[in-house]
Amino acid sequence: MDIEEKKGIDGYFSFMDEGQRSKDGESRMHIILLLVVLVVITISMGVYSTLLREKTMGDMEAFLESEGVSKAMLFDSIVTGTEKAINILANIESVVWNGEDISHERVHELKKSSSFSVVGFCDRNGNVFTSDNDEFQVENEEYFVNGIAGKTGYLLILDSKFTGENYLLSYAPIVSNGEVQGVIIGGYDGESMGNFLSGNYYGRPVREILATADGRVITCFGCKEKYKTLDELFASDRYANPKGNTVYEYTLPTASDTECFKAPTNAGFDFMKFSFCPVSGWIITEIIPDEINTRILSDSYSALAILQFICVASVASYMLVILLYERKKSKKLEKRNAISDNIISAIINLFTKVIEVDLKENTYRYITVKDSVDGLMPISGKYTDLVEHFGEMAFDNKAKRTVMIATSPVTIKHFHTEGSAYKSFEYHLAGEPSRWEKLFIIPLKKSLMNIDKVLLCAEDISFVKDQDERSRAALVEAYTNAEKANSAKSSFLANMSHDIRTPMNAIVGMTQIAESHLDDIERVKDCLRKISVSSGQLLDLINDVLDMSKIEADKSFLQEEVFEISELAEGLNIMAETQANAKKQHIDVLCSGIKHPRLIGDKGRIRQVMNNIISNSFKYTPEKGKIRITLSEKDIDRPGFIVLEFTVLDNGIGMSEEFMKKLFTPFSRATDDERLDHIQGTGLGMAITKNLVEMMNGTIRVNSVLNKGTSFDVTMVLKTADDVVVEKSGEGGNIREFKGKRCLLVEDNEINAEIATELIGMTHMAVEHVKDGKEALERMKKVEEGYYDVVFMDIQMPVMNGYEAAMAIRKLPGEYFRKLPIIALTANAFAEDVQAARNAGMNEHLAKPLEFERLIKVLNDWVIL
Repeated sequence: MDIEEKKGIDGYFSFMDEGQRSKDGESRMHIILLLVVLVVITISMGVYSTLLREKTMGDMEAFLESEGVSKAMLFDSIVTGTEKAINILANIESVVWNGEDISHERVHELKKSSSFSVVGFCDRNGNVFTSDNDEFQVENEEYFVNGIAGKTGYLLILDSKFTGENYLLSYAPIVSNGEVQGVIIGGYDGESMGNFLSGNYYGRPVREILATADGRVITCFGCKEKYKTLDELFASDRYANPKGNTVYEYTLPTASDTECFKAPTNAGFDFMKFSFCPVSGWIITEIIPDEINTRILSDSYSALAILQFICVASVASYMLVILLYERKKSKKLEKRNAISDNIISAIINLFTKVIEVDLKENTYRYITVKDSVDGLMPISGKYTDLVEHFGEMAFDNKAKRTVMIATSPVTIKHFHTEGSAYKSFEYHLAGEPSRWEKLFIIPLKKSLMNIDKVLLCAEDISFVKDQDERSRAALVEAYTNAEKANSAKSSFLANMSHDIRTPMNAIVGMTQIAESHLDDIERVKDCLRKISVSSGQLLDLINDVLDMSKIEADKSFLQEEVFEISELAEGLNIMAETQANAKKQHIDVLCSGIKHPRLIGDKGRIRQVMNNIISNSFKYTPEKGKIRITLSEKDIDRPGFIVLEFTVLDNGIGMSEEFMKKLFTPFSRATDDERLDHIQGTGLGMAITKNLVEMMNGTIRVNSVLNKGTSFDVTMVLKTADDVVVEKSGEGGNIREFKGKRCLLVEDNEINAEIATELIGMTHMAVEHVKDGKEALERMKKVEEGYYDVVFMDIQMPVMNGYEAAMAIRKLPGEYFRKLPIIALTANAFAEDVQAARNAGMNEHLAKPLEFERLIKVLNDWVIL
């Protein structure tokens, strides 16, 4: 073997040794790397264990912080909400009060309709009936004393002497006919309040205690033993060392002292937090017991040990993981590509066609197409041919120019200088129904100075365009209607100017004539009579305008009262005869099929509906014409209800078909009919009538023939009142003398005060006058019982209004002030104003202008001679 050969073999083994050494070095490096990784893992696990413990403590503190704030807000809302809730129950019972004490069954119903765990009723003698069927008698309990005095509030009762339980109670008086009839009590017992406290931390119950500011326990959730004070809690064995000494001293919090802390126990520590409730002043104590702390940390450490084992196993097999990772990475890349394809497909599906265009090569390629018209084009070809195709698809020459200019290569290349991300335009396509398309031009590839490739995406926007057209048409229609309404209102204002000035001219003119003929008594009487008639016409105009404004603002509502059909018919007969005599017209008033003589409804509104229709019939029926008015009753398939039908038939001038279409439109009048030039009206009467009828679930139908006559047929759904007892007033409107009686007139307007003083004085009653509610209240505090027999109270006054004054007078001590008749004398004359007066404790409502006959009736009803 020569030297060259030997060198070759030695070189071979030398190469093998170097390879082995290289592998050994790699193994050592792998072992060192593994040890380093294990050391890093061990240190990391130690650090992580410390951080985990600190994080667990921090989570507990954060939980208690947020839980304490939310529970404090909850209990403050419960405390404030009890007063609102009990006031609602009290208001309901005040409205439905029938003079008898509330039964156990009614108390149970009130509890079901409220969120309270306990509801009770306390009568004026101190007898309490609860929803738990308990009955007991109270005398000096705070809720009884304050409730009977007309006050509302809440209080906390600890260790009740009747049940031994803790309660959060709210109370409110039941007021009927100006008197407190009893007290409604509602609230939550300790168990219910404990349920509000319920909470958990990581699925484990947390102990929560509600206590007063001085540490008395109200209720507790999750406590195995009951404690009466927080001192008892911290004096328990849990927080004491073997010698019996308490190992923790606590300080009750204020609004700014709400930090968490650890309370040492014999086994470890409890996480604890005091939370202050700003409204009630109560303290909420939340405790995460040591058992939960230990369990959470134990679970965390177990998870940490498992994690450490996983990490070591992972290091031992890291090479395998790398290989698997590379393989998984490859599959993930494939999956990502598939997802990207799906996303692209979904985006493409939004469009009717997507086309890739190469401007540099003047070529196009359809990526997707859903339009049959586009299907006529080859899937690829010259882009200039595609532009021509777009032009042929356009609806007209204008659309063709728009499409061809926008898609031309010259136009698209300008996008580069403009810096636009994309361009879009809309164009009208040919076809029936007409179609619209929106084309997006999106640059794909840009060279130094040009755009080489773009994406054309077309979207069908026919539906959107159709909706836009419908919206535009709706706006045009709304604008037209608004113009018509404005025109009607302008006409109304012109008519109102005439209709208001007509009676005003009579009032002013007759006043001047009367002043110039003071010696001629007959002439003055005639002037006063005409002034009275004109004033009535002016008042009717004002009432119509106000009624319509209330109805349009949806603020008009109906009252319910018992009335006699016979009284309604008699009133209609009197009014009809009066108007018929003036024009020598023949009138028939008939009642037929009346099975229920008494009904429940808004008598004033029903009379208003009938008066409006009858007045129109008399207005538009010439002299010696005929008018028939019929009242009848019809049964309906609804127990306790009937249909009252009211029909008016005349042989008057009638209406045209055109005007009948807008008869019930506000401000509408047949101004083009010369026969109506001498007839006054606002154009509101029929609109008000129709709205009132519909509010009473009724219908109104009209038939009319020009120059032959008109018929109105009105139905109204009303309740029957067969079993309702109606209290009759003593002497109605008969004039009586009230000599020796005294009234207090509360009125800030001097002229109104002078008128009221004169009219009341005509009954020989003494009148004393004050200018506002505060003066009236001060006067009442100084007079002896029985000094005034009645009070006439205006509503809108400075310093203190009539509602406030009436409620303040009712709260004065003594039976006299609770029973003293208070009569609202006000220009607030709507039904809701009458109800507001009653809610304020007033007995009756007189609307201005004051009518003497109405005044006499009210005095007869309320003043005892």
